[in-house]
Amino acid sequence: MAVFCSNCGTQNADGDKFCQNCGTKLETAPQPEVITYGADTSADSTQPSYGAPVQENTQSGFGGTGSAAEKKKVNPIPLIIAAAAIIVVIVAIVLIKSIFSYQKIDAKDLFDVSFAGPDGYGVCYAQLDVDPSFARSEYDVDMEDYSLTKAASADESKKSKKKEIEYSKYFSDERKDLEEAYPKASNKSAAKEMRDALLKVNKGTGEFKLKCKPSKSSGLKNGDKITVEVDFDEEYLKENKIKLENTSWEVEVKGLQKAISIDDAFLGFEPKYDGLDGEGQCDYDAYGGEYKFMYYYNDSSSYSLTNGDKLKFVANCEVYDTTPLDEKDETKGFWFKYEDKFYVWPYAEKTAEKEYTVAGLKGLEEVDPANEVELEFTGASPFVDVSAKVKEGSKFKDNISVSVDDDYNDRYKAGDKVKVKVYGYYGLKDAGYKLKGADDDGYAYIDVTIPDTVPHYATLEESAAADAAMNDKFTEAETTIKQKIQGNSYLGDGVSLESDCKSINDMKVVSTYHSMNNITEYENLGWGAAVNKISRIYKLDLKLKKGEQTVYIVVEIADIINTDGTYATENDIEYTFYEKNRDAVEAVEGLEGFTVAAVGSEPAATESKPDESSVAESAADVSSSAADTSSAADTSTSSVAESRTEESAAESKADSSSEMVP
Repeated sequence: MAVFCSNCGTQNADGDKFCQNCGTKLETAPQPEVITYGADTSADSTQPSYGAPVQENTQSGFGGTGSAAEKKKVNPIPLIIAAAAIIVVIVAIVLIKSIFSYQKIDAKDLFDVSFAGPDGYGVCYAQLDVDPSFARSEYDVDMEDYSLTKAASADESKKSKKKEIEYSKYFSDERKDLEEAYPKASNKSAAKEMRDALLKVNKGTGEFKLKCKPSKSSGLKNGDKITVEVDFDEEYLKENKIKLENTSWEVEVKGLQKAISIDDAFLGFEPKYDGLDGEGQCDYDAYGGEYKFMYYYNDSSSYSLTNGDKLKFVANCEVYDTTPLDEKDETKGFWFKYEDKFYVWPYAEKTAEKEYTVAGLKGLEEVDPANEVELEFTGASPFVDVSAKVKEGSKFKDNISVSVDDDYNDRYKAGDKVKVKVYGYYGLKDAGYKLKGADDDGYAYIDVTIPDTVPHYATLEESAAADAAMNDKFTEAETTIKQKIQGNSYLGDGVSLESDCKSINDMKVVSTYHSMNNITEYENLGWGAAVNKISRIYKLDLKLKKGEQTVYIVVEIADIINTDGTYATENDIEYTFYEKNRDAVEAVEGLEGFTVAAVGSEPAATESKPDESSVAESAADVSSSAADTSSAADTSTSSVAESRTEESAAESKADSSSEMVP
């Protein structure tokens, strides 16, 4: 016969002494008393024995014995009724114990029903109120955490204000929580079995079998009433001593925030236009609108803009966690949460477009580059080197650049036209100006005529003035030459004196020439070649240690430039010695590639009628030559003592009769 545990109601097999579920000692039912109908064998029995056979009364009348049919019979019905009553009582006791041993749980305590989203588009989240991390680790179930914050930090004055999420106590893993949640359980192990029964997993879907479903899960607004129905296996839970109550309840929607509808995606966004009409550009802040989650970009060119141009801008809603406004029609848009505020985006796509008109670009005032340029010159015409610069005092000095558009070796003369290239920097446009005649690259070209006032090399017609202007230089050269000659016998250029020069008796100009180079193209003018020269031929009467001698020297000053009537040169003076005047004249007049003209009264050729000194020089040259070839031995036999005596006498005579060079 089955035995039920008086503690937990568990049915145990006949013969079990302890409950197989909770371990409580089982109470065995009392055995009914057996009434025997046999004779009492004890000799001293004074009570009638129900087990003894009833003796037949054979006597008639009172006290006599009757027949067997007349014997009195026992009625079994009361006994049967009594036994049935006992059984009913026992069953009732077992049933009562069984009923009161169920763990009753309010279904609302097992589920988290919360609302999120904006008012009018709210969403209901309803699922088991279990910690997702615990569900994953203990039951291998992945689930989202939709639990709302149910308790905040008690100390609101603390800066952290950390909030903790609480989950249903029926799904705790703490012994204290489990014993409190399942008081019908005898120990933690029994409580855990009940918890496991509630969290039974559907192996096919990987989800908990115990679920609930709201009557409406989206498009909610504050004040709506929804019904939550629990889907559960009642028989299975009863087998695990769990009885769910209130498995259907009504919930009022509340706590939904008012949403901001983004009717204008470009609210607060305004592009700016800068620069000049026709060359303007568009500047904008990509996150410069009212909505900081909106990214803006120009879907057309932002440069070379003209007033009236149309620019298309795109607003891109940079959010990711979105919920459709209508699950059946996603073209109606979506809602999302950003920085604790809800927004409604009523567009099918995450982008919106808007067209803007370019305006406010400034017009450009033209600047004539010819009025802003001046030339600079180095060298002189006809080989003047030209450069250009912005005029001093020009208000565009910092906004334009100028240069001569030519080759490095190009040279010019007065009256030539020079092409000047002018470029305007962007600052010129910023100031509202542009170069007149500028090409697409921003360059303007102008022709500038080299004025007649440009410095020029002294011409043949200016020879007298140039020579006079160079007089001081020639005087300095004379002093240098005198110092070089005195005490020397070799003058250079192949000219040697018969003996060392003691003094210069006389130094005078015998002729002056102006030479002009015939080359007019700079590229044909050799490196270092002179353009013009003033040449003076000097006659030098020298007193030597032994006798006297006359020589000639050509002193030249090259590249004399006339700048507004002032003649000057940067070149050094050059000079060359000659033994004869005709050689000096020929060297000057015969200069190849030059046009030569005598300066002043001196003709270009003065050797057609030699003067007396020249004739004497020729005769002396002939005699000296004959003497040298006929009697070389005589000169070699002179004694050293005689030579020294003659030199001393000549020096004394020279000192008393001539002026020494300083």
